[in-house]
Formats: sequence, structure tokens, C-alpha cells
Amino acid sequence: MREETPASVATASSGARGKSSKLPDTEPLVDRTEPTFELWKKSILSKFDINFDHYPTEKARMAYVFNLTKGKAKDHLEPRYKSDDANE
Repeated sequence: MREETPASVATASSGARGKSSKLPDTEPLVDRTEPTFELWKKSILSKFDINFDHYPTEKARMAYVFNLTKGKAKDHLEPRYKSDDANE
């Protein structure tokens, strides 16, 4: 019996219609308190697992994560995001 993964379920449910149904966005990460970093990270990873077809490249996933941060969290990611962007 084949084990179903979230990706295989999304693929089967989307069939020939196109992309999987998009999960709602999580709250932006600002200061590690609401949402906590751990909950925010789990939400992001779940979205990438279920909606893999919406974020097929590392660059697409990086842009999504960067856009779901604010304040200190965005300040922390910005130098890395810029350096990756400059390599292209």
C-alpha cells in the first residue's frame, strides 16, 4: 500500500485542474513572541509541503519567507537575502 504524503495528496486533489489549493498565509514573524518562531516556522514548512507547486524554487520560497517577516526578523534576514539576490 502506498503511503500518502501531503505532496501526493495535493497532487491527486489538484489533478488536471492546475495548482493545489493555496493554504492561507501565517502571521508575519516580528519579534518571536506572536507567533513564536517555532510556530511560524512550522506554518511556513507546512505551506511549502502542501503548496509545493506554488513555490517550486528556492528563490520563490526565500521571497515568501522574506515577505512574511517584519521588524527585527526582517532586519535579521535582509543581509542574507540581499547577498543571495546579488549572485544572480
